Amino acid sequence: MKYFTIWCKPPIFIVLIALITTMSTGMAAGSSDASTTTSSSPEAMPDVAAPQIGDPVSEAELRDLRTVAQQMGMSLKAAIERFAWNDNFALAVARIREASPGSLTSAEITDAGNAWVAFTGSVPQAARDIINTFTSYHSGVTVALRANLGFTETELQEAIEVVHFALLEASEVQDASTSFDFATRRVTTLVVLGDAVPDSMLATLKNRATNSLTSAPGVGSLNSMEISLLRSDRQEIGGPDSSTEHLGGESLSQCTSGFGTISLPPSADRGISTAGHCSDSISDDGSSLTFQSEHQGTHGDFQWHTGSQNEEDDFYAGDVSTTETDRRDVSSVGSPVKRQVLCRNGAATHKRCQLVRDLNVCKGIWCNLVRMEERKATRGDSGGPVYWTYTAYGLHHGSSKGRDVFSRADRIDDALGIEIATSDA
Repeated sequence: MKYFTIWCKPPIFIVLIALITTMSTGMAAGSSDASTTTSSSPEAMPDVAAPQIGDPVSEAELRDLRTVAQQMGMSLKAAIERFAWNDNFALAVARIREASPGSLTSAEITDAGNAWVAFTGSVPQAARDIINTFTSYHSGVTVALRANLGFTETELQEAIEVVHFALLEASEVQDASTSFDFATRRVTTLVVLGDAVPDSMLATLKNRATNSLTSAPGVGSLNSMEISLLRSDRQEIGGPDSSTEHLGGESLSQCTSGFGTISLPPSADRGISTAGHCSDSISDDGSSLTFQSEHQGTHGDFQWHTGSQNEEDDFYAGDVSTTETDRRDVSSVGSPVKRQVLCRNGAATHKRCQLVRDLNVCKGIWCNLVRMEERKATRGDSGGPVYWTYTAYGLHHGSSKGRDVFSRADRIDDALGIEIATSDA
């Protein structure tokens, strides 16, 4: 069902309604679905298979879509039409990244029936095959393949970091936020300057950033990328949000837990993750956790702990009024794409869903953040899981330019030398 354009396929919509009715009845009577449980359940969730490009809508995804429909003020039908294929498209892009290393530039969902994938040179045949597989399941979606952009996603990430830290390290700059706009092919940095610093300093700072980029290795053709520099009228562009088992999505003494973790072999120690800016001394359900390590820098904002209780790969997806409910297995780690819908659970504001606005965002000392469309989180939500169905996408960090931002789950191995624990871990 998740791959049909509903108004063109009435029989499919009828099946969808039947599924919704069956689910509602089953849940009321005590559903046996592995993803449906509350915080009172001491048992680990049965493992869920890793996602596939052609997966239909699961019961967990339908719950996420209902939340999206409620919070965005649309019908469930409209939410399914616009968002139910997003995670499968993100998975297709991840498969392209694996099949053709060094060829991918970026990808974006533009509306309910369109998306694009861009490449540094010609479009690899492996990428065409993967997109053909995707569209064979999602016939209502058109994916444009863009060739010869001249740079890779890795080079773009590096270029953004070069510009950002060249400005952040200037004595006149108190804070900075940097991102890239594909429409204008321009990197833009918003800076906070001291009160006594004149606007004329912007030209000097722009030259500093331009010179750093021109001489930077590893950025390919982006050495000559256009840089835009703006002065913020605020003193802070954004900041972190602080305030029987150890699971993801739990309310900690400070912040929110993200996802279960596992260290790399041979130790394979289990743990729990949260945001790096949170206190090193935290507890869960009255049980003190043991701090292991943290990273606050180019890979994002992470820390991890071990504890005396079982540490499963499960997490709480939450609902609009409760944090520790809707326990789910983690089946995989995903890589987000622009305009994809994702949900976040937090101790303060619980489950909130919205669209991805920007990738590769740098803010203050943190880089490789993902910026969302709106500001829905608050203090206490830091570290909370960002997810869709059973896939881990990140850990909530805080805000940038008045919008929520999170650290990418696929960066935690680079940051800490550990991985998000999944069904096959």
